[in-house]
Amino acid sequence: MRAVVAGDVRGALSIANPYDSTIAVARAARTRIADARARGLSLANGARAARSIEELDARITHMDARRTLPRARLRRAAPVLKELLSLRYHRYANGFASAAKDLLS
Repeated sequence: MRAVVAGDVRGALSIANPYDSTIAVARAARTRIADARARGLSLANGARAARSIEELDARITHMDARRTLPRARLRRAAPVLKELLSLRYHRYANGFASAAKDLLS
């Protein structure tokens, strides 16, 4: 992250979180799948769409949890542990390495 220079506070505060765009894409994909399912996919495709929606929901939950981690490192422990125990760090990130990064960065 770049250093904040005097007078550049507004610019520093507007730096986008790297998860924002990924979450937006996942939510858009989920909406398209749900819409297609509502229009009446066949039974087999409907089941596949339901699994896809569940997968996208879990991925969005994980990215949102990482995006909203508290700034204080100590307060990050509980959300990181929750994501580790749900195995979402292993499914959607690099496992323990990503968890350690989130705890320490």
